[in-house]
Amino acid sequence: MIVLEPSKNSLSGKIPDCLRVHQDRSFRVVIQQSFGCYPQLYRASFLANMNWKALRFLYLGENALSGNVPTWIGDSFRYLTVLRLRENRFNGSIPLQLCQLSTDLRILDLAENKLKGRIPHCIGNLTAMVLPKTNEVMEKYKHLLWWEEEHLNEVMKGNYLEYTTTLQFLVTIDFSRNNLEGLIPEELTILTGLICLNLSHNHLSGKIPGKLGELELLESLDLSVNELSGMIPDSMSSMTRLSYLNLSYNNFSGKTPKGNQLQTLVVLSIYAGNPLLCGASLLEKCPHQENKDNGEDNHAEEMWFYFVIMSGFATGFWGVVGVLLFKRTWRHAYFLFLDRCQDRVLVLVELKMASLKNMIKGNST
Repeated sequence: MIVLEPSKNSLSGKIPDCLRVHQDRSFRVVIQQSFGCYPQLYRASFLANMNWKALRFLYLGENALSGNVPTWIGDSFRYLTVLRLRENRFNGSIPLQLCQLSTDLRILDLAENKLKGRIPHCIGNLTAMVLPKTNEVMEKYKHLLWWEEEHLNEVMKGNYLEYTTTLQFLVTIDFSRNNLEGLIPEELTILTGLICLNLSHNHLSGKIPGKLGELELLESLDLSVNELSGMIPDSMSSMTRLSYLNLSYNNFSGKTPKGNQLQTLVVLSIYAGNPLLCGASLLEKCPHQENKDNGEDNHAEEMWFYFVIMSGFATGFWGVVGVLLFKRTWRHAYFLFLDRCQDRVLVLVELKMASLKNMIKGNST
């Protein structure tokens, strides 16, 4: 069996253990001994012969299933590629056993449940979400021809999008709308093949991991409505494919990061509800940025002032000297005028000195 899709029904209660595949039992025995769990499914006798270990797609979303997420999913379905449990009533924590789905799991959707606790650090073990080397891509997926027959609705860039032929290229983690708390694990940054990461509407705290910018294939990032704080890491400027970003309603502070791609995301709602944020992407400028701008304005005014003074001096200087250099008659007349002025000054000085001497002699006699 490759696909099990009882999604969008009215299923309720817990996921029965009858689906668990035990190592010491044949698939026929497991199904026959557990027919009471799914009598309506058991009527199709062919299910008894299905190879449940080969299950690739498990869709149980949009139901009313409750209880803990079964830990045996990670033990029984090692080749799961898609695990979709969104919009149910699951509680408890995210089981560590899901990290055992490392070789093939590419879509992990636990959104809109009642999960609590922390995001497990072992999430970095999901190696199928790590960007493979170029020469490994075709080798890894050339046998997955059945991808083309599948379709899936996933929340991407804030909207439900239907994936059909492009489903095989989707790599996503969606833990949104739960009650998760604690820090965002650094191990998430190992998953360099992620295209969509949605952790919104939880109670996550602390800072955004500094290496988050290493997720260079990320197209959609939603961390809104949490309790995250600190500065937004500058490494996010290296996310050149990011086309949807939502960091609203947290406690971020400092300046918003800059980057060629981030500059294109000029929607104010991206950073809404973070009153301590400032920067070029917002109407609120950072204090040091204002001082810098004022300093630049003052420097510009000062430079303009000196430029005007020097221009005026140069114009006046060369306006006079240039004429004297090129007009001989003006030059002679100018120097003659200077000589006459000098003679007049000397005569006035001599007359004043003579008058002063006479006054001194008259007083002494």
